[in-house]
Formats: sequence, structure tokens, C-alpha cells
Amino acid sequence: MLFNTLGFAGFGLGVRAFQLGLQKRPVASGPVAYLLSAAGFGAFGYLADGWEHSQREMIAEKQGLLRQRREERDAAAATA
Repeated sequence: MLFNTLGFAGFGLGVRAFQLGLQKRPVASGPVAYLLSAAGFGAFGYLADGWEHSQREMIAEKQGLLRQRREERDAAAATA
């Protein structure tokens, strides 16, 4: 979770620097905007990590259900 959040925050810093570069403004201008950009992208990274975690749980649940159904089907086929 930490690396995902920090990665997105670092990306936000890069986006802000790229934005100022496109505008041909000094890269060091507006340090508060860098913090806001890093915080916004970091928050998105935190949310993305939560989504990924919940999706992995759902996939594991579905795989368990599929294994259970397969075992039941194989057991029914063996008795028939």
C-alpha cells in the first residue's frame, strides 16, 4: 500500500513539473501546488490499492467456489 501511494504521489510531482514545463514557467514556482498534486495523486493511489485488494479477495472467493463445484461435479460423476 505504501509503495503504491508513494508511487502515485511521485507521479503527481512529475505531472506538476511537466505542466509547468509546458507553460514555460519556472519549475520551482508554486510549491503548494506540488503538495496538492502529490496529495491528490497519492489519494488516488491509496484508493487504487484498496480496489486492487478487494478485487483479489473476490477472485480468490470465486476460485474457491469454482474448485468446490468442480470437486462436487467430479464426485457426482465418479458415483454415477
